[in-house]
Amino acid sequence: MDEKKTPPKSGAQRTTERERSVKKMDPEISQDEEKKREEKKREEKREKEVSKTDLKSEAQRKTESKADIKIEGEKEKPERPRTDTKGDDKKASSKSKKPKEGGQDDDYAEIKELEALGESIPELQLKLVHLHSEITSAYERLIKMASQMNVPISSLEIVLIGPQGSGKSYLLEGLLGHQFNIIGHEGATKRPLYIYIRNNPDCSKPRCTLKRDPLSQEHQDRDCTVEMAEMPSELQNRNKSFSEEGIFVHIELKDAFNITFIDTPGIIKEDQGDLSKAKIDALIHSLARVPHRILLFVEEAKEWEQVYMPEEAKKFDPELSRSIFVYTNFNAHLQKFTSPVQVNKYLASATPEVKNFFVSMPNEKVRAKFTDSDKWAEKVWQVQKRDFFAIEALSFDKRLESYIGVFNLRHYLINLAWKSYQDGVPRILHTIRAKKEETDNQHQKIQDQLNSLECPRLRAIASVFVTEFLQLIERLIEGTSEGNPAVNGQTLDEEKNACGDCEWVDAQNRPIKKEYDAEENVVVSSEHKLYGGQQFERLLHEFHSALEKPNSALEIHFDDIATAAGINRINNIPNYAWAACDIATHKAKDTYLPLIETLINRAVYIMKRLADMAEKIMDSRKQTRYDIKGSILDVEKIEQYPYFIYYVKDVYYKFVESTGKICLEKCLDEFYHTRTIYWGQQQEVAYIALSLERNDPDNKVLKVAQDLFKTLQTRITKNVLLKCYNFFLVPLQTQLWTHVQGKITSLTDADLKQIFEMDVMKKKVADDASHLDLLSKQLSDYESQLIENAQKFAHHYY
Repeated sequence: MDEKKTPPKSGAQRTTERERSVKKMDPEISQDEEKKREEKKREEKREKEVSKTDLKSEAQRKTESKADIKIEGEKEKPERPRTDTKGDDKKASSKSKKPKEGGQDDDYAEIKELEALGESIPELQLKLVHLHSEITSAYERLIKMASQMNVPISSLEIVLIGPQGSGKSYLLEGLLGHQFNIIGHEGATKRPLYIYIRNNPDCSKPRCTLKRDPLSQEHQDRDCTVEMAEMPSELQNRNKSFSEEGIFVHIELKDAFNITFIDTPGIIKEDQGDLSKAKIDALIHSLARVPHRILLFVEEAKEWEQVYMPEEAKKFDPELSRSIFVYTNFNAHLQKFTSPVQVNKYLASATPEVKNFFVSMPNEKVRAKFTDSDKWAEKVWQVQKRDFFAIEALSFDKRLESYIGVFNLRHYLINLAWKSYQDGVPRILHTIRAKKEETDNQHQKIQDQLNSLECPRLRAIASVFVTEFLQLIERLIEGTSEGNPAVNGQTLDEEKNACGDCEWVDAQNRPIKKEYDAEENVVVSSEHKLYGGQQFERLLHEFHSALEKPNSALEIHFDDIATAAGINRINNIPNYAWAACDIATHKAKDTYLPLIETLINRAVYIMKRLADMAEKIMDSRKQTRYDIKGSILDVEKIEQYPYFIYYVKDVYYKFVESTGKICLEKCLDEFYHTRTIYWGQQQEVAYIALSLERNDPDNKVLKVAQDLFKTLQTRITKNVLLKCYNFFLVPLQTQLWTHVQGKITSLTDADLKQIFEMDVMKKKVADDASHLDLLSKQLSDYESQLIENAQKFAHHYY
């Protein structure tokens, strides 16, 4: 059956039959040949085993010598089978007998293994942040233009999240190409570490600045600039206990993108000493929930059933739209694969539709040996190359090549940073063009204004302002809340304090406030904030209360009576009726004249306040009506002419003061001459039988004088109030418009130019026109430069 199925082997079968026949003829010869054949089979078997071991990756044979393997294309085949491995074993055993520390022979073997992979590394692959010089210059100009145009372009922010001991800090060193972090069990991250990479053309070497730390007594109030080699010790001093307060590090260097890394404390399954699981989870959640941040989840490579970070990531990013997964120590896990099916299946089983990277890093002793940045970056590159050769030997799927190694992860992160800045180019360009269009429109508008800035235009501007000003004055007098009573109103005490010395006093200059402060004479709205017409009404009510004080005896001495009576021209009989009238007249004038003057002064103050209030209301109206952009002058706006505004307010002030003087004069007419009062009161006092004696023993003169004083008080109070309405308030409502507008209209062209400061305004407008013209040209240059730099920035070389 077997022979029929395998006809090519019939020759071998015939040879076997021949050997059997020879064996029967000569048994000794057949035994020798049998031994030779068995020895030959063992040798062929050993050669096959050696060939299989030669096909394995260099990482799977750390104790053997260099592999005699030649890589040709995608498939590896040994040039010559290795049949003698005893010599190498002896050499390895002899080396192991040398007195060295534990593990140094393995470290030496790994270093030799990495160096055997080649030392050539592209210059732009050395570090994460290094870019081509042309890209850097274009990038710097884009950042500068974005700042000048006030267009925010946020830098890339990456948050590293993973279980404790997963290699987050180690991975960060590999990405940046510098050793600066705390590595090892004692250096577990206990505080969030913020690393700000910033482009600075003046820094050929990294400039590291540790920002002031409120938890460090030594660095509470100052920043600390250190060398890169000193960073681990500085971070170790600040990383002694858990805290939500971050450690902030700024690293400046040229040819770099602005990127921010945030290294978080490792996720733990239960509390460990001062590390609380709940606090760490809350801290990571607060850092990861910022929408624009990229989340880099780091976990050690293992069987997918044991991986849990993809599920953990959904707590921070449910749709995994901002998530990247990195699996460290990939080289150790790679040794478990023996066939293409296994490795391809493992790589393809990663979280779908999400970027997954598989990386390896040099061990800690290799890291300690190569502290120079270039050498360190070279070892990271060689480790990636070793992983690539190992999976290439297993004929892995080439489509998964971009997911292997730190530098592929670096390439992807730079793409994200590059894209974030490239997306800002259209916004910058749109802002430049919009600004240029606005500038051109302003330039044309200001040229038109400059050409039309003549007297007819100024008169129109003046007329508009005066009309609005007088309308507001009229409304504030009549009553309106537009003046904001809470801010501009005054209580009675605030009004008195603002006016200065304005207390109501009697003939002896004594304040009479206490005499009328009884409950029945309390001034209405004394605690309310008022202005305008309502404040004027409160003043009149206060004046009326001051005049109608409770019974106050008129102090008259006999000397006053004797002097006032005099001698009658007809006979020598004293005229006591005349004396009573004269005494009452002078006492009324001495008592009420100071009160009337105080009344007029305060009325003038109340009305003059309305000018400033009207100006504030006009300003608030303009702010809500249109937005004032920039510092470009607009000749239509009255704010550009402060001297004219002052002139209008001064005209108003003078009108109020002159009106107050006229009202005061009218009020003084109430203090009649003694003869007028004597004639007016003759009938009322004629029936009183006055004593002919000069000593007036019955005090009849005093009684008559007091009666006349009360009569004068009633008349003066009533008439003064009426005259304040008629000769002060009414003119403000009827004559103010005519007076102010007449003053403005009667100005000559020369006066108008002087008040509006025409020459100064024309110079300002001309300067603004020149500035706008220069700005327009500058924006045109910006636009052309932006397009040129954007074209360079569209192609990155790394």
